[in-house]
Amino acid sequence: MILAIGFRTRRRRRDRAAPAPGFTLIELLMVVVLALLSLSLAIPAVSAASRGNRLRTATRTIIAAHRYARSIAVLRQADVVLLLDERAGRIQVVRVESSPSSTNTDADAVLAPNIAAHREAAFYLSRDAVSSLSVPTNAVMAELDRYLPDGIRVARIEADPMQRHETTWWVDYFAHGMCDPFEIELTDDRGRRSVVRVDGFSGRAEIVEGVR
Repeated sequence: MILAIGFRTRRRRRDRAAPAPGFTLIELLMVVVLALLSLSLAIPAVSAASRGNRLRTATRTIIAAHRYARSIAVLRQADVVLLLDERAGRIQVVRVESSPSSTNTDADAVLAPNIAAHREAAFYLSRDAVSSLSVPTNAVMAELDRYLPDGIRVARIEADPMQRHETTWWVDYFAHGMCDPFEIELTDDRGRRSVVRVDGFSGRAEIVEGVR
C-alpha cells in the first residue's frame, strides 16, 4: 500500500515537471523567418510571370482585334479599318460608311484625339474623294477601342508606308475577307518580345516569335 502511494506521488511529480505542449518563442521566430525567406524568393517569380502574362495579353489583343475587324467587314459588308497607334499603344477598329453629310461631328467626338488618323483612313477608303486636301464624306463609327497593358509598347510595325499618319498606322479590311498584310512587334520592360504577322490574302494571324 505504501509502495503504491509512493509510486503515484513520483508519477505526479514527473507529470508536473513535463513541459506544456505548444511552441516556444524561438520556434515561432524561426517559422516567421522561414516564411519571409520563402516570400522573398517567390515575389520575383510572381512578378516575372505577371510581366509575361501582360505581353501574352497584349499579343492576344492584337490578334483578337484583327479577327474582329475582319469578321465585321465580312458580316456587315462594309469597309473596316484597324488603327494601331504605336506611341499610345492604342488599338481601334472603326467602320467606314458612306454618308451624305460632310460633317462628322459625332464620330469626331467619339474617336478623339486620333481624328486626324481616322479622317486619313476614311479618305483613302473613300471612292468619291478627288484630292488629299478634301474632307471625306464618310461616316466613321467606332467598333472597338483598347489599350495595351502597362509596360508593353509597340516596338515596330511593318505595313504599307502610305498607310501611316504620324504615329498611327491603319489596316484596311474588305467585305470579301481580305485585308492589308502587316506585322507588329511588341516588347515589355524586360526586353522580351512578341511578333504577330497577318497574311492579307487568307487573313490568318500567327505569332512568329515570342510568347504564345
